[in-house]
Amino acid sequence: MPRGDVRCSSAYDRARNRHRDGLAWSKTAVRTILLNRRYTGHQVWNKQRTDEVLLDVNDVALGHTPVMRWNQRDRWVTSNELVHEPLIQQADFDRVQDMLGRRARTATAPKRAHRSRHPYIFKSLSTAASAAGRCKASTPTASPTTAAASRRSMPWPTRSTTRTT
Repeated sequence: MPRGDVRCSSAYDRARNRHRDGLAWSKTAVRTILLNRRYTGHQVWNKQRTDEVLLDVNDVALGHTPVMRWNQRDRWVTSNELVHEPLIQQADFDRVQDMLGRRARTATAPKRAHRSRHPYIFKSLSTAASAAGRCKASTPTASPTTAAASRRSMPWPTRSTTRTT
């Protein structure tokens, strides 16, 4: 990908991705690739299992329902041979896993308290006469949700900035 010889995923199927420009990789696509061992060229099996869970523990006659659950990573099975051309090298994948492993929060680590930058002490008490429910506080610096704003968050240009006449 950094070499520039691998086009972004939306560039391959323009009919399904008319809403994307197809010029740059999105951050979420890069993160997905870096987290999925499949992109190293190996096949991975046994990532999930199906458990049968009782619908009602007090009434066994109601039966079971299948529930998909993730297996521990040490139970995953990875092919020894490459099954397709790798998109990322194994060394890069391992380095990313080490970096993310150091950042991960463990189950025993205390969660950090969320501190609001703009506390609204009366937010649960205010209602709007024309609205059917409670009012929600909003600030002018709310995070952008438009497609144009999300393109601005990319660390690289998505369109050519040179002007031709």
